[in-house]
Amino acid sequence: MNKKVIDHIALKNLIDYTALENLIYSAGDLLRDFWNKRADLKIDYKKGQGLVSEADKNVENFLIDGLKKILPEAKFCAEENSFIQNYDESELMSGYSWMIDPLDGTSNFLSGFDYFSISVALCFNGMPIVGIVYRPVRGDFFSARKGEGAFYENKDVGKDRALISRDLDRPGRLKDSLLCTGFAGEKGAKFDQEFEVFKKMMMASRGVRRLGSAALDLCYLARGSWHGFWEKGLAPWDVAAGGLICLESGLSVFNLDDETFSPFHQSIIACSANIKVDLLTRLKG
Repeated sequence: MNKKVIDHIALKNLIDYTALENLIYSAGDLLRDFWNKRADLKIDYKKGQGLVSEADKNVENFLIDGLKKILPEAKFCAEENSFIQNYDESELMSGYSWMIDPLDGTSNFLSGFDYFSISVALCFNGMPIVGIVYRPVRGDFFSARKGEGAFYENKDVGKDRALISRDLDRPGRLKDSLLCTGFAGEKGAKFDQEFEVFKKMMMASRGVRRLGSAALDLCYLARGSWHGFWEKGLAPWDVAAGGLICLESGLSVFNLDDETFSPFHQSIIACSANIKVDLLTRLKG
């Protein structure tokens, strides 16, 4: 048995999943507290990446402190810390690492739109093996472990954990599909190019939604709210957890070069297999 398999099996003994989930819920409580006083938060601007608030920074530090106790030997790739000190992708390709987005959808959060999430993934040799995405104001909690399926629950409204079915009734044609995407944060030539793709996909499908949290977009795709997702220029903490949740729900996840999913790719596409060829062809065309 090779080292990769040994480490993967050993993970079940290394990780206290209950402690991990409780940490995410507690981080959600903290984020809700910031949500209730969002008008008073200090806000900064990250060039090329948009807004960042006290909420992002405090929740990230809370998560890092807790995750260190759950798996001390793991490295970290977290959005706000990585902006200050660029992460080294080569280092993350060996051993365990946490991919953390403490607040995916900061603009929504600060504007009073509750479509934002906490996204945490544990990766081994650069690939996610555990993923959790939590929408704290609404209470939606998505999780997945590699090879064990994807799950959804909402304790706030009495929905206990249930496996996301791989047999959801999804459209067989792109023109009958509802899609979801995201745009570059910076306006300019890149934005104009992406908007041209958006218009083309609007014509080819039933419609396209743009909501502002890629992690949640991927999770609702897995659950069947829409049928395909694409975006360029995302960071590994944006897609590591959501990408695994999509894979474990039976979806195809790849990039514009039709390469198997990696959180380090410069693009991501996720959809059911029956619209993959048409979707990819049109996105590249």
